[in-house]
Amino acid sequence: IEQCTNKVLLAELKHTLGSAKYYQGLLDDSERILLNSLPELEKRRSHIEGYTTHYLRHINSIRGHSARVLHWAHKELESGLKTEDNVVTAYALYGMADGLGRSGEFEKAIDSASESGQRLRRSKSLACIIADQELGRAFLQASRYDEAVAVTKAGRDELIRNFAFVELMLDTYAILVEAML
Repeated sequence: IEQCTNKVLLAELKHTLGSAKYYQGLLDDSERILLNSLPELEKRRSHIEGYTTHYLRHINSIRGHSARVLHWAHKELESGLKTEDNVVTAYALYGMADGLGRSGEFEKAIDSASESGQRLRRSKSLACIIADQELGRAFLQASRYDEAVAVTKAGRDELIRNFAFVELMLDTYAILVEAML
């Protein structure tokens, strides 16, 4: 990677390496590498910028830093809008729902997660399950238990129908159980 002289390719390689470190659970390394790739990606208006901010948002969500989750969700949204990437925009919206819910802004979180789900359904993306998961979490945080149960049951059914058992979507079960208690 150090031998690469193409700045754009180097930034994309760093994004890939930072993403791999994220999946290895090496969050400090991932964050450092992703932050290092970002300036060049921002200059080039690369769609990869949105995915880089997406991982930076996830890192801060894992760490429980709601203000930083919102910061990166806003950057992710800006990237999705400027590159006209509807999926990145939708990811940013469910990320905002996460940060808003953690900050006690439950109605705004509900609105953000709802919009994310609508966008992802229009794109026919199974990530709508994640948006619904965040919507269920926001309903739960707002003590709107019946709505939390309804949306997470629908998400669970979508998981089963599409055999979409990936780690990012499995919070659906925990939220459903908590909402039913």
